[in-house]
Amino acid sequence: DGADDFVTAGNGIYASDAAVTLPKMHGISNPLCCSLHPNDTLMATGGADGNLILCQWGVALAPGDASSKKAVDDSIKVRCGAPVICSAFAQVTKGRGSPLPLVAAGCMDGSVRIIHCGLDLEDSANRVLYSFKHEKYVKTICWSPSEQLVASASADGTIKLHRVGNVPNMFDGSDGDEFSSELIQSFHFDGPVEAMCFVDGGNSLCCYVRETSYLTYFDLKDEYKQSKYSLNGKPAIGDRFDDHVSFSVLSLQPCPNGKYVAAATDAARNIIMEAKTDRIVRNLYGHNNDGFSNP
Repeated sequence: DGADDFVTAGNGIYASDAAVTLPKMHGISNPLCCSLHPNDTLMATGGADGNLILCQWGVALAPGDASSKKAVDDSIKVRCGAPVICSAFAQVTKGRGSPLPLVAAGCMDGSVRIIHCGLDLEDSANRVLYSFKHEKYVKTICWSPSEQLVASASADGTIKLHRVGNVPNMFDGSDGDEFSSELIQSFHFDGPVEAMCFVDGGNSLCCYVRETSYLTYFDLKDEYKQSKYSLNGKPAIGDRFDDHVSFSVLSLQPCPNGKYVAAATDAARNIIMEAKTDRIVRNLYGHNNDGFSNP
């Protein structure tokens, strides 16, 4: 019974104080998103100034008052041409000892930029390798943990799935063969795609479309076979779902063991679901969220 995984309470320790503050990363412009490299070496922040900024997160956390300032001073800017509203680093892929040296940035103008991120933050090694566009602004981006795949979702109701190849050397920034990116599939919905994540070790893609009452899964190993599971904890009757929905899902995150998916909503409610089922394992309340939250 999956509920048994949630019987034992945690240690009661929660983050309540800022570990570090990075001053004026984007000058007078607002920061809009941030993401961490899988091994915690780099942090990417996107801002209303149209820049993706890469800084050495380990430097920022070093003891001493000057550490955070040094991290900002040594950071590099990658111009994206429009406010950057979501970002994601490539994840560890099977058969590799380290993550792909790539970060993706999604922008207000619908563009997605694939950026090479050298760990030494040399300007020559941090550059846009490839870009493509949605019709409307990008809502979320995620990378597969098992293949060289990146998925982007947009307010125009589309998801685009690209396969990347010939990634430059992560240590010296050399080009080697020419970087490649191929659109291998796109999905089209009637409403904005608000949230998305890979599950089942990267074998399936899970997404939520605004004003729907279910999560949609695509099986990447079975010709993108589509399945839907209710967010109301009630199985579908035939092809019909309980259409009532009093919230929107703002973010989806898979559990490290692959058994569950966490859905953060705009109704001060987080839902823990068993992956690829309509079973709600836990509802978590007590925090404040609204339609403008960015969990």
